[in-house]
Amino acid sequence: MGIRFKGARRLIVLKAFCVFSRNREILVYEKVDKKTGQAFLRPIGGKIEFGERSSEAIQREVYEETGQKIKELKLLGVLENIFTQAGDLHHEVDFVYDAKFANEDIYNLERIEVREGENLYFANWKSVNELQKSDPPFVPPDILKLLNQ
Repeated sequence: MGIRFKGARRLIVLKAFCVFSRNREILVYEKVDKKTGQAFLRPIGGKIEFGERSSEAIQREVYEETGQKIKELKLLGVLENIFTQAGDLHHEVDFVYDAKFANEDIYNLERIEVREGENLYFANWKSVNELQKSDPPFVPPDILKLLNQ
């Protein structure tokens, strides 16, 4: 369960994401929103657990989802992501990291298995330019602004 701060009426969710890069491409995978059926692309990452630092969360999430360890972890920035999904307002604070896979052979693969619980996805390398215009959309979109700085 992620950390949620109670606001006036809603909750704020803390998340950590990692943008692994290869030749101006980043690793993303496609998910489908269960409520709306809408597809979207996202980097590897997920919710920060209570008592967990964001840097610990991203290492855990990457290992849980890919079975891979990471090195050279660097915080790129912290974003606020406010969006509407299936008619509901959501508010996230996203810690965005850059890192390298400890196993550098991963960079030679065109797709990488990503597991979230019982679900299996395949992550692919996509250029930042492609993601700016992609359909399905890339989320959270402000990560692309961080990468272009």
